[in-house]
Amino acid sequence: MVVAIAALSAVLARALMEFSASVGFDWRSLALTATSGGCIALLLLHRRTIAVLRRRRSVAAPWAASLSFDPMTGIANATRFQDKVTVTMTAGCDAAIIFVDIAGTREVNTRRGRAFADALIKELAHRIRAMAEEAGGFAARVGGDRFGVLLPRVRGGELADFCERLSAICAAPVSKGGETLTPRVWIGAVDISQLNDSERIGYDDILRMGKFTLFAARSSGQLFRVYDTSLEAKYVDRDAMVEELPGALRNRELEVFLQPRVNLDDGTIFGFEALVRWSRGGDYVPAVDLVATAEETGQVIDLDRYMMDRAIEIVADWNRRRKTAFSLSVNMSALHLRRESGADFVADCLRRHKMPPELLTVEITETVSLESAHGCCPSLIRLKEFGCKVAIDDFGSGYASLSHLRDLPADQINIERSLVDRTDQSEEARIILTAVLGLAERLGLEVLIGGIERQSQARLLSELGCRKGQGYLFGHPRPALDWLEDVTYSNMPNAPAA
Repeated sequence: MVVAIAALSAVLARALMEFSASVGFDWRSLALTATSGGCIALLLLHRRTIAVLRRRRSVAAPWAASLSFDPMTGIANATRFQDKVTVTMTAGCDAAIIFVDIAGTREVNTRRGRAFADALIKELAHRIRAMAEEAGGFAARVGGDRFGVLLPRVRGGELADFCERLSAICAAPVSKGGETLTPRVWIGAVDISQLNDSERIGYDDILRMGKFTLFAARSSGQLFRVYDTSLEAKYVDRDAMVEELPGALRNRELEVFLQPRVNLDDGTIFGFEALVRWSRGGDYVPAVDLVATAEETGQVIDLDRYMMDRAIEIVADWNRRRKTAFSLSVNMSALHLRRESGADFVADCLRRHKMPPELLTVEITETVSLESAHGCCPSLIRLKEFGCKVAIDDFGSGYASLSHLRDLPADQINIERSLVDRTDQSEEARIILTAVLGLAERLGLEVLIGGIERQSQARLLSELGCRKGQGYLFGHPRPALDWLEDVTYSNMPNAPAA
């Protein structure tokens, strides 16, 4: 720049001297003055230009950074993650792309406030980034409560180990303002080196595969799932099921199955649990897949309403015509119970089908009910005012403290099979179950034991003071009318022999 200025100054000086000679005027001193002034002016202009460029750069820097980083967590955003993944795939490098979903962020936002929800996301973002960078990888926030990790040079066993450790790190408690929460995450992984024709797979394909693995992990209750082609085939079928479900509900294609509940002292059946079944193409859709799909796609309330109405209609009609008094238990989602219309719909079903409310038990799962206790309580209280019973289903499978039971307006707990599995073989299992039974008794809660499969279990549970039970020992789920006819017209078996 200085050389250019000097050259320009010399040209100006030479031109002035030639002009002065032609007109007979001494312009030398003026030329020297002009030359000096020109240099100074050009130098000032250069300095001003540099200052302007620096100011523009200082203003542009934060804007440019915002294109690559998530403003809330400070880690990379979806755009930068896509660029990184695309470069890695184009180069043909061995790598895995991992997606992490935080469970229940809406619940946290509703119950504990936006500040706590944001703190949860920020804390998990920092944990995920730290672990990714320790392994030589790259982490980003790719959605509201979803993160992505690019993990280079990974092999199958290493990928599983990383996912397990990542799940454990994310599950460490998060505290803010005196409150503590234990996070839960779902993890789905895509191993690029295991894909066929990987050169033709783009970032959108990776996102699709990640969605399948996350849904598989969530619906199966596993810590993580790794993508494979059979998994995609399964969830392509799931997408078709999502489209067909509204029509199946309208056309009453879903069936009500019943599983008996018995008095353990004599083995007599006093009632049933209603279970949904849907036959598609000649095969029944697993109930866990159907319910998970309905929850994921926002159709769970329609499914709830269908099952509640149809199950009450079948059992109430049978009781009325056969002069029986079988009780009925039906599951309802927390999403439904958080709405005032949920309890009103149950009351309407009871009135229309003329079923005594004391014969109906509305069940909610432990993990859902304890996380959503504040939102569900008004509906649960109204159900009890109608005369219905409220039960906490699958008790023992959740994450919440037993002390939270006192905050729920429940009449009964249904103990999950994992607490029952080894009671006839393990002293520790019996101690745990005895403690739960004692707690329930002090809280005035009835207890129903689920998952009973062996006579030795039934005998021991009866000796421990359990009065009600359910499980394959007493019968598998079957179409509603099949069970109602058998129980009404057949001699029922006595309690399992001692």
